[in-house]
Amino acid sequence: MNNMNQQQGSNEATLLREIRALSFACLETAMYLNAYPDNRTALRYFDECRDRLSELTETYEERYGPLTQKGAGKNGSWDWGDTPWPWQKKED
Repeated sequence: MNNMNQQQGSNEATLLREIRALSFACLETAMYLNAYPDNRTALRYFDECRDRLSELTETYEERYGPLTQKGAGKNGSWDWGDTPWPWQKKED
């Protein structure tokens, strides 16, 4: 793999790791908020995680293709499944 492809793969893997971490943080915070819905600090944290996750997901999908069916079809054609799934790509 040439240096350019290695860098792109590394950037993609890094972005995907960040998305996974934020997805986990959102899920865990949502479960916490189910038990403590009046916790304003947790709610602010959830909002920050959700907003950042949305930004990173949009960036990933613009660069590498949809992560979920929700992200498919944004370019005017059904591109769901046109590229390898994120888990089918080898991380370095």
